[in-house]
Amino acid sequence: MILTRETDVPAGAEAVLCNLLNPESCGHAVSKCHTVINLIGLIRETETRNFRTSHVDIPAILARVASEAGVKQFIHVSALGASQNSISIYKITKAEGEAAVRAHFPSAVIVRPSVVMGAGNKFFSTVALLARFSPVLPVPRPSFKLRPVHIEDLCECIGNVVEKGIEGTVIEVCGPDVMTNAELFKFALKVCGLRRLLIPVPLFVAELGAALISRIFPEVTFSRDSVRALREGDNVCADNSTFVQVLGHEPRAVSLKDVKRACGN
Repeated sequence: MILTRETDVPAGAEAVLCNLLNPESCGHAVSKCHTVINLIGLIRETETRNFRTSHVDIPAILARVASEAGVKQFIHVSALGASQNSISIYKITKAEGEAAVRAHFPSAVIVRPSVVMGAGNKFFSTVALLARFSPVLPVPRPSFKLRPVHIEDLCECIGNVVEKGIEGTVIEVCGPDVMTNAELFKFALKVCGLRRLLIPVPLFVAELGAALISRIFPEVTFSRDSVRALREGDNVCADNSTFVQVLGHEPRAVSLKDVKRACGN
């Protein structure tokens, strides 16, 4: 069962139309559930959607009504690097969302993935879009490190949390390979079959550029806030052992085939 404002859901799933900001509506929707998995998140803010509503208010409502309804298990998918001490609004609200969930549902499992890669990844389509208009692509903080996780490993991990009845833990989720920001851009171009010159740019220039680009192209994943987050530590797991233990095998690397359809070609 998927709580949604849309009717387009994967085959085999049941769509339950729900006002996610209405506790009564949410409470009725989860009343017969054993487990609630919150996957709601926002990569960048728009005129109609903001981080606080998506990352704090909705998770708090879902956790509260789930607790009141006697739901046995609550899994909250947050983000690696979530911190109330961050300079990124995205990361701050992700941390506040975790705290809100735990306040209402203390045994909740918090899942913190690094960059998630799969066929629906919008980063690749964003790079492909920008490459259409320029032979050069700017790369903010090329040395920034991350450990992309395969979407199937993330889903398998969450499924195992449900099956094993795991409660009250935090799971940091990273893939096996460390990749720099420059390597990520090169990989995106290779995935999309494009060749462009990559040039490093200062973060303050990248912030201004991201703010402008996100206004011109509403579908891009870049934002001033996401670039600002690059000023902080790398997006790698401090401890990946819990993820590996829950997953039951070593995480798989992300291949070109896995993300080929993400370019929007």
